[in-house]
Formats: sequence, C-alpha cells, structure tokens
Amino acid sequence: MHEFLSTSGAAFDSKPISVTIPANSYHPVTLSGKPLENGPLVIKGCHVQAPRGASREFLLPLATVEEEEHTSRRRSLAICEAGRTKYGGLDSRPGKYRKRGSTVVTSLASRRTVPKFLECTVVPEQPLLRIRWSSLIHSAVMLYNGEE
Repeated sequence: MHEFLSTSGAAFDSKPISVTIPANSYHPVTLSGKPLENGPLVIKGCHVQAPRGASREFLLPLATVEEEEHTSRRRSLAICEAGRTKYGGLDSRPGKYRKRGSTVVTSLASRRTVPKFLECTVVPEQPLLRIRWSSLIHSAVMLYNGEE
C-alpha cells in the first residue's frame, strides 16, 4: 500500500511510503514531507493506493467542539444502551418498531458544517547557528534580534 499527503496552498513535496498492513489490524504510519515555497499550507489528509488499485484520497478534517460533544454523547448513549435488555412502552416491541438512539443526538448529526483542516504558514528559511565549542559555564548563548 502506498501513502502520501494531500495538501493545498504552498507547494509541498511528500515522500510516498510503502506499508504492508495485516488483515484486521491497526498500524500507525507517519507521513512526512518538505515545503518547497513560502505561504499558507493546508494539510487535508492522505492518498492511499492498494497494490494494483486506484489511488483514493482520505480527508482528515479537524473536529470542532460541537462534533466532539456529539461524539461524546453518542458514545455515552451506546454504553448506556449496551447492557440494556428490558425496554418500556412501545420500545419493548420487537423488530423494526424499537427506537434506537435519541432525537437530541440525531438532530446534531443533521447539521453539516464546512470541514476545517490543519492550516499552517510556511516561513522563509531561517539562519542556522552552530556552536562547535563553548567555554561558557552554563552553556547559554544569547543572540539578539539583528545580530549575526
């Protein structure tokens, strides 16, 4: 499987990597790259291509506070309902008549927002200070703005 980053804005060179992931397992993958120019950079997600398959883009939007609360409510509701075997009223009827979930939780899911992605600004290359040897007692160096 080949993977590389999906970005927009400033030119970005990401190195595709090849990963073999066994079935029914998770495998963390760290993708990296280097910006080629200055300016705003938006990281949308990654492209994944299986062997002899077509490439597919997976978008990874940042979660908003509302989405995190919605996910937390759904998780709490699922945990609460997981051990439940007895229902009251019309919910006790078997089959398709039994209600699942809550109208409060599902009303949040009906609202769609524009996804937000990780945004950063690529700055020009900065000078590098290299100290080969120091006779300082505390190994501290101060460099004031404008000094070379």
